[in-house]
Amino acid sequence: MTNFVIWSTTILNHLQAVSHDKHLQVKHSPVEPTNKPRDNSPSGGDDEQRQRAQMQRDALEMNAGFFRVERLLGNIGYIDLRMFFPLEPRGREDGGGDESGERTRSLIIDLRQNGGGDPKTVALFVSYLMDSEPFLLNSFLGRDSQVLEEFWTTKKPAGRRYTGRDVYVFDEQPHVLGGGGICL
Repeated sequence: MTNFVIWSTTILNHLQAVSHDKHLQVKHSPVEPTNKPRDNSPSGGDDEQRQRAQMQRDALEMNAGFFRVERLLGNIGYIDLRMFFPLEPRGREDGGGDESGERTRSLIIDLRQNGGGDPKTVALFVSYLMDSEPFLLNSFLGRDSQVLEEFWTTKKPAGRRYTGRDVYVFDEQPHVLGGGGICL
């Protein structure tokens, strides 16, 4: 197929039909992607500052995405996680808070109403569930650039890991982005 617009549209339609993920995009570029990290330094623009401030307010209002954290009967931990907010607006990189589940027999992570979020946060979250060397969890080609960005788990996240116990993930739909990254 020589027409890349037709090719990318065809691939996109097939992928969305299978994944039901409307965030998914397929784009063609005649330029070879680079493997340089994206520049995330603040530009100082008013729009960006307003967006960051709004994101911080949203993260605080939504408890960094942790809608419900509790211990169920039978000493089973339950986390209803609605969003993976970026680490910076939350102001912490220690996993988000309530440690009441760290002594449970098993853990349920409920992503049925999760809207996705920042892949760095997903990678950090997965780091708490794995007792392993860091590994590549996801990689994405930037929407507006041709830079391949990789997201790795963390070797030593702050706080205790939740390992050696069963972890169950509730998720209704297959994901290509966001919260689906924790479904290993």
